[in-house]
Amino acid sequence: MTPANPADLPPSPSGQREMLQIEGLSFAYGSRQILTDLNLLVSEGSVVGLIGPNGSGKTTTLRLAADLLPIRQGRVLVNGVDISREPLRAKSQLAFIPDSPYGFEHLTVQEYLNMYRLLQEGDSSYSERSQYHLVAMDMEHLVHDSLGSLSAGTRRKVAIAAAFSLAPPVLLFDEATSALDPETILVVEVALRRLAGHKRGLLIATQDLDFAERMCDLVYLLQDGRVIESGSPKALLSNYGVKSMREVFLELVGFSENLKKFDESFSRSL
Repeated sequence: MTPANPADLPPSPSGQREMLQIEGLSFAYGSRQILTDLNLLVSEGSVVGLIGPNGSGKTTTLRLAADLLPIRQGRVLVNGVDISREPLRAKSQLAFIPDSPYGFEHLTVQEYLNMYRLLQEGDSSYSERSQYHLVAMDMEHLVHDSLGSLSAGTRRKVAIAAAFSLAPPVLLFDEATSALDPETILVVEVALRRLAGHKRGLLIATQDLDFAERMCDLVYLLQDGRVIESGSPKALLSNYGVKSMREVFLELVGFSENLKKFDESFSRSL
């Protein structure tokens, strides 16, 4: 039974509350199985990464966790609230940053931020935080521009500013560094650490293995919709006797041998 108040949940053995719990999650598009019995936890104050090849189920996991896809098998708890049973209550405690933001092309940047605050019931500090994020991302001069007139990368920065300014208990972030310039990535990294430091739980899907190694306290590696490995980047490097998450990734997805064959073949052809 879902507790009357998420604060009634007991802390995890580590003393941290579980901000996001995904239990036994499976999902299929028709006959194509996307996720199979997925289990993962995001504790308060932690940055958790989802990494894996294209088609491994990262984005589907985030969309299910945000209630953007129907959960048919398994469950998702957002700060202790079952998102299938109490969707409005659960979604009031999370923000989702998609890989490719779309919609609301007719709104200006400022109108979009205002709408986001009202829809998500942002607190009184939202407007001030959003202005800080606009300045940090060098977008304060764009507040009167329509979203439809902006590049894909700039629109993504607006979506990031809106979600970060909400400072929700749970943040879901798809392809964290996609379409972002190096300066914005630095701002994103600082903001993620600030949010984690205030006991938020962050789940980030990323193809950027260097970013995952720098930022994540814990990573789950998906392949064909299943978790094939998990742990802190430091522990994984130690366990596999390698120097980077790239090497861990190549080893786990079985691409190391393919890469060697490609290198040998390419060398012979020159």
